[in-house]
Amino acid sequence: MRRRGSSPICWPDARAKLLFLLALAPLVFGCARQGFPEGGPRDLTAPRVIATEPDSAATRVPLGADVAITFSESMDRATVLDWILISPPRDFGARSWKGDTFRLSGGEDFEPNVTITLVVGVGCRSERERVPMDAPHLFVFSTGDSIDAGRIDGRLLAHGAPAHGVMVWALDTEEAVARTDTLLPDYVTQVGADSTFTFLGLKPGRRYLVLAHGDANRDREFDRELDYVAVNPTPVWLDPGSPSIRGIEVDFRNPRAPGLIAGKVTDPARPRADSAAADSARGPGVARAPGDSTISALADSARRVEVRGELVALIEDSLSARWAPTPLIEDVLAAPADTAAADTLAAASTAADSLGRFELKNLRAGFYRVSAFLDHNRNRRYDAGEPAASSIDSVRVIAGERTTDIDLVLESSAGPESAPPGPDRPPPDRPRGP
Repeated sequence: MRRRGSSPICWPDARAKLLFLLALAPLVFGCARQGFPEGGPRDLTAPRVIATEPDSAATRVPLGADVAITFSESMDRATVLDWILISPPRDFGARSWKGDTFRLSGGEDFEPNVTITLVVGVGCRSERERVPMDAPHLFVFSTGDSIDAGRIDGRLLAHGAPAHGVMVWALDTEEAVARTDTLLPDYVTQVGADSTFTFLGLKPGRRYLVLAHGDANRDREFDRELDYVAVNPTPVWLDPGSPSIRGIEVDFRNPRAPGLIAGKVTDPARPRADSAAADSARGPGVARAPGDSTISALADSARRVEVRGELVALIEDSLSARWAPTPLIEDVLAAPADTAAADTLAAASTAADSLGRFELKNLRAGFYRVSAFLDHNRNRRYDAGEPAASSIDSVRVIAGERTTDIDLVLESSAGPESAPPGPDRPPPDRPRGP
């Protein structure tokens, strides 16, 4: 029913109606709000430090000076408080903000004639989008007349973990001698988004050991039960005449991450056939890979002792025989532990698939002897008369990686020489694995 007094709109034709609707569309849709939603576009630009107090490379800084850091935008203040790193350490009693500037003051005075290195870590995040800094911001100043000019630039080669934000330490080997049972850094920095790191303000004429800290609980303290440390095994000497070193690389991986050995077992004698079709597909003259082979890996005790001795000598030569090397041997360089069980029991065993392929999983980093035998009765134990392959010695397993192309060849006939090696029988001579 039409309301009284109103007039209907009469369309002379469909074309006139369409033209009317097209003319009305800008008025209707023009009323809708244009542009970004309320709050504006997302700001995903990484924050950065735009000014510091004291200025970088400033000298004769007063012993009671404040430290102020101005950021390019508003920051998550809790993260800034957590990620200001200073070497040598100093306590600050008062902390305050004024706009985007964070100020530290009070507490103990700086020491005289000392170069101070301050790191604004990548854990600092923007307030709005919580975007972390791309790279740490480093600046140095001195309470004396000059700045310690030592510098180390390097790269973290990360495996199985992100490099961005990893803490990197520099241990002054002379200072480390006095710390007989602790593992504490003399200088700290962080890895940027490009996997590089830099130390500034180091003392020239010193030797430094560079380590990366796998901080599992992110408390910035070394916990032997949870954390790990990767080390550049060659100490860095900063020559007073040219105290800058570049190109240092640290292979960063969790030494507790399991590794894997993979390869293949073949039997030139082809003692059994899966099927005529399978043999035809393989073609003439190709050794068939038995599917009921058992492969095992035993810890290579001789190689383990050899490597452990090398690591002990390395650390003692780098630092001092007085500095206990135990934390570095067991936790830093991850030398496999000496255990009697490893000499008598297989660390891992598995069965090959129908093509003879195998994988030995969950192996600790170290060196292994790998052997195989044809398990006719499928009892997963070697029985006299079963063909076996000579072991391959010193197969290296690297934490978190695959060691591949370990090929074992079964002997054509059973006998004493085909029995897999064990604690009472040395392995036959074979070329060493990788």
